Amino acid sequence: MNRITLLGSVLTLALGACSYDPHSYNGDEIGARNMDVLFVLDDATDHANYDAISQQLGDLTASLTGIDGQLPSLHVGVVTTDLGVSATNGAGGAAVGACTGTGKGGKLQKFTSTATDAYLSDERGGTKNFTGDLAAELELLTAPTTATGGCEYGQPLEAMRQALDETVNPGFVRDDAQLQVVFLTNNDDCSLASADFLTDSSITGDPALRCFAAGVVCDPDDATTPGKKRNCHPREDSNKIVPVGDYVDFLDGLKDQRSDITVSAVAGLPSAVEVSGFGTLTSCTGNGGATPAVRTGTLVSEFGGTVVDSCNPTNAYKQIGGAISARDTLCVPTTDVERCEVKDTSSGATLSKCASATDAGPCWLADTGSGQCGGDQTAIRAKRGTAPATADSHIQARCFIN
Repeated sequence: MNRITLLGSVLTLALGACSYDPHSYNGDEIGARNMDVLFVLDDATDHANYDAISQQLGDLTASLTGIDGQLPSLHVGVVTTDLGVSATNGAGGAAVGACTGTGKGGKLQKFTSTATDAYLSDERGGTKNFTGDLAAELELLTAPTTATGGCEYGQPLEAMRQALDETVNPGFVRDDAQLQVVFLTNNDDCSLASADFLTDSSITGDPALRCFAAGVVCDPDDATTPGKKRNCHPREDSNKIVPVGDYVDFLDGLKDQRSDITVSAVAGLPSAVEVSGFGTLTSCTGNGGATPAVRTGTLVSEFGGTVVDSCNPTNAYKQIGGAISARDTLCVPTTDVERCEVKDTSSGATLSKCASATDAGPCWLADTGSGQCGGDQTAIRAKRGTAPATADSHIQARCFIN
């Protein structure tokens, strides 16, 4: 995806209407539009919802292509939520249900993909490590009918962390690439701080409810009592389940700018929480059913993506793709964005300001309400239209700062 680079700015001084101090505000210049995409797939559940949305992969690639006429230079990998009975305190335990050992161990899974590596690589310029169509390969990765029987105590957040570890999956994550994480799960996160939780008889119910009680707190704090729950959020002081804040810190440590990371999910809506009298937890019952993704949804909200209701996944990848493409931004410390000059380095052309948010471009947008930048910053995003970009192209901006 296009990276936009702030080359300079000028601080406005109170010396008259047209008097400016040419003080330089410098930023790093990085090559354009590399993107690493990690799908975190729940392999312990019915794949009806994944099989359904796999037919929408064209929407995802269209969203990415629509930015400047070409797909980014892509790395795409899939990891499953099955980490067995392993925990972050280093301890394991005896097998519980379908959970044994370290499960898939955070390793990227090819399933039936033709890729010669553990992940798909589709570089700009035509170099790729698989045969056939990209969308078809993505479907082989994200809707594999053989990916069943995994641990019912899924650990999607910890699986994400391990999958993004260079020592676990060498070459997948690139320093100069934007990172997109997409969770595909019917259950919330149950990343184990201690494997002792799996044999703790003080918390009863099905696996989803037990994980919910250990890792989520509601108002009032009565997780296992039947009824609808309100104001649910991650329990950050649990000694059984890893705090979500640990994964926020991990992702923040991967990139210099948070805007280089987007997290989305197809999961149970975090706001719909109900415990039945039979010791089960539900968010929705359509399309295979799902439990509320309170912990996963919190990570999504931190990194500007979207949660698509897995019981109603219409336009799922269109929503996810929109969240990803919207992150092609530069955070500028200014409130006077009318005086920005934005250039496309591939053509040397100066881009005009977009007439509206729906303007296809080439042009640039200023957005103070996207939430992608801090409160004292404005997001600038280039829209390249249908004109193809060169592999090393990027956007440069020079703004007058108040």
